[in-house]
Amino acid sequence: MTEPTNCDKCKASLDNGYSYLYEGSELIGATCFKCSAQEELEKYIETKRLHSRFVNNITLDLYSLDDTRDYKDKDNDYNNKSLRYLISSASAKEFEVFKNKVDAYYSYIKICEKIKLFESEVWRKGLQKIIMNSHSTGVSANLIGIKCLTFSMCGRTMFTIDDNESSITMMCIEDSNNSTMHFRGIDATEQRAIELIDFVIETFNDGSLIFKDDNEVSYCGM
Repeated sequence: MTEPTNCDKCKASLDNGYSYLYEGSELIGATCFKCSAQEELEKYIETKRLHSRFVNNITLDLYSLDDTRDYKDKDNDYNNKSLRYLISSASAKEFEVFKNKVDAYYSYIKICEKIKLFESEVWRKGLQKIIMNSHSTGVSANLIGIKCLTFSMCGRTMFTIDDNESSITMMCIEDSNNSTMHFRGIDATEQRAIELIDFVIETFNDGSLIFKDDNEVSYCGM
């Protein structure tokens, strides 16, 4: 297979890496990181749907705002502007991009807060004990089309809530008595992710969500 050399969108060199699109095992497209980031932001603006890589990228972008240096990649023509620049010199378009990134990041923060509630209301109130007493690496529950999957390995437990259209995944240290649960991945809007977590909290606490050993749960399946 021939490696792509130029971005499908802007034709810039891909010497510094690229985002790729596969159809099965066949590479059918490649874009530079700047075009890929722009596509992800446009999809978010249109759908308000959060994806794991998008969340990670905007988090890094926003954390770097207090850096007074500017970075420039001549191939991808990417500039990471400082917060001082955004306040003093940003164009309306640049500020709109910043605003949408902050909007997405705030959604991520609210989901993280809900994950902490899940930790106290579900994990601490019985799920941790169920997993610690299980002889299987996987434990799952399924109620009205919403699947709840856990997978434990190397002292860590991942928990995914999935309704076949949206999913949210969190992770924690399996045997810790401290608060360790955190965001792991997402493919959902803020509203749907919070609805899924709330559903598990409510149905676990009222006894209708029953977890059982499930040897078919795997890391790839999450």
